[in-house]
Amino acid sequence: MELKELREKYSYLMRADSIEASKEVLDIFLEYLFLVIRKHAKDKLSSQAEADAQMVNQMIFTKANSIKKILEGTEYKSKDGGVLNKIIDPIVVASMVRAVYETVCMFHIVYTKPATKQEHDLIYKLWVIGGLKYRQNFPVSQPKNVKKLEFEAKQIENLESQIESSELFKSLIETDQIKLKKQIKAKEYKIYFEDNKLKIAYWKDSWKLLGIRNDLFEGIYADLSLKSHPSYVSVFQFEQMFSKDTEAYKRIVCTNMKNCLALLSIFVADYIKLFPNILKTYNQLDTMNQLMLDCHNTLFRGTEFSINDSWKKLG
Repeated sequence: MELKELREKYSYLMRADSIEASKEVLDIFLEYLFLVIRKHAKDKLSSQAEADAQMVNQMIFTKANSIKKILEGTEYKSKDGGVLNKIIDPIVVASMVRAVYETVCMFHIVYTKPATKQEHDLIYKLWVIGGLKYRQNFPVSQPKNVKKLEFEAKQIENLESQIESSELFKSLIETDQIKLKKQIKAKEYKIYFEDNKLKIAYWKDSWKLLGIRNDLFEGIYADLSLKSHPSYVSVFQFEQMFSKDTEAYKRIVCTNMKNCLALLSIFVADYIKLFPNILKTYNQLDTMNQLMLDCHNTLFRGTEFSINDSWKKLG
């Protein structure tokens, strides 16, 4: 591909100003994610944590593929001949993008953000404890399920003991130790460390931990949540989305897809950071695919986060 053609194609896909362009970029992600799943399914893993990380990659793929299906639109024809013309529901898109946001942030907090193995081990255990504790609230009656909950209760107790006996926990000041215990009780894992001090993250500002520059994602979680929940605002906005004069739903979908593609790009980079052997697979992709998989990651976080030097081919 000539340099001029490469730049024009890159510019068109990078902007993703139309639903069709978004779908084209999404297809590049789907092809890559599925390739990684198939090619690296039998890679040797060193821990259960890495096996769980591998499963998160599959979760990201299914979420992206589900979004692709939503972008195909929905239509309806009733038995009496009534017709709903094909539309894309931006509320459903927003809900799915929020799920991608939470998954990408979770992966970064648990696997990429920790500066040491000790930090990763502690946060990973918090993540496991939080999930298992939520299951403890499920009402069960079948003996096999009762036994499973009993087993998981012991697992939780064991993990909590491991955390409190760890060197990292012991090195924390008393107020941070108390803070950490409160996180365990609240079934929360979204923490990170700065200068051996424990910091707590919340969904609304977890994007800042990803290394995203400036305020590019400011308010993204609140906006996605507002559209996802059946709030009064989401209801009256829904009425305005499908006006024939503006077709505002297309603009909203494009905005959410730009955010989605940025999140997918960041995840691809973080996943390769965790599993460097996948870089070889990535480097074998054609130039345009490499550019599109990495472009939003680089644009949002800077070239220091780039997967490789493919961006230099743009001149």
